[in-house]
Amino acid sequence: MEAVKTGLRLVVEKGDLERALSVCLRCVPSKPTISQLGGVLVRGRFQEGESPVVTATDLDAQVVAGLRARLEGEGELWLPARETFDLVRRLPECTLEVGQAERSTLPWTATAKSRFAWPLGSAGTAAA
Repeated sequence: MEAVKTGLRLVVEKGDLERALSVCLRCVPSKPTISQLGGVLVRGRFQEGESPVVTATDLDAQVVAGLRARLEGEGELWLPARETFDLVRRLPECTLEVGQAERSTLPWTATAKSRFAWPLGSAGTAAA
């Protein structure tokens, strides 16, 4: 069965996402010289036995954290690391949806009551 390509879409518990971001933040520079280094790359693919991962790098080291999440669309999504962590940390315990619409370059995070759009798009490119 072929997956429908709708862009990356994860359904994840707040605590699981917070733990993965916390691990990756150890590798994110406080004042990155390249804007992409200030974020994390969330990657998910429909392959048996493969779970989504969150990756960060400072060009000397790379951190990869597994993410227990239900994958509903495959792809890659760049998110600003500290801003995403701060937002997730302040939320009450809940289930989050993180994703990117197929025709949109804006990543988004949603809870049952709120939706947050990020100003940067996939792979750290500025939204047009």
